[in-house]
Amino acid sequence: MKAHLLGVYPVVGSPEPCHLLELEVDAEAPFDVARITQADAAAPPNTWQVPYDEHLVNEDGTLGKRPEHPEAMLGRFRLAFFFHYLRVRDPLLTPAGLLQVPEPSQRPTRLASLEYEQP
Repeated sequence: MKAHLLGVYPVVGSPEPCHLLELEVDAEAPFDVARITQADAAAPPNTWQVPYDEHLVNEDGTLGKRPEHPEAMLGRFRLAFFFHYLRVRDPLLTPAGLLQVPEPSQRPTRLASLEYEQP
């Protein structure tokens, strides 16, 4: 199983710190999106942040639909999701292992239609 963070984009206008993350995955076994998190030594694991409002990203990089089974995704796919209180200096914990977080950059226009809605 392999995963790579393609981009980290700050969400402008969010009432709390939030980023849109774009992830590319190649999963031979079920990849559970809810298992993506970031460890926080000051909080119990059941309160760590997880992805929110996941969407598939099409092969051409444009926004796709919401995954039907985000707990058991297989094969090669790209995914965009929101993540609150991201610490860019700390890695993400994923079913594919630790992923270093790249420096945030401006969101590409191809993902502009994915609007943040407060949970």
